[in-house]
Amino acid sequence: RLQGARLIPIDQLVARIGELPKDRPILVYCAVGSRSAQVVNYLARRGFSELYNLYGGIYSWAQKGYPILKGGP
Repeated sequence: RLQGARLIPIDQLVARIGELPKDRPILVYCAVGSRSAQVVNYLARRGFSELYNLYGGIYSWAQKGYPILKGGP
């Protein structure tokens, strides 16, 4: 996971959307980038504006040698 990340599984997003700030940038990521792209689209339709999808997901990020944290939240 990325430092500072908050885990919200996609099946909990509707119930937990209130935890997300609309006034700050949000980077969304998943393993390979497909589910996170769906989440970015969903959030955009609900008024979130500064959204970013980590293209290629956390696997691509780690493969490029960028820092990740091991373990759970």
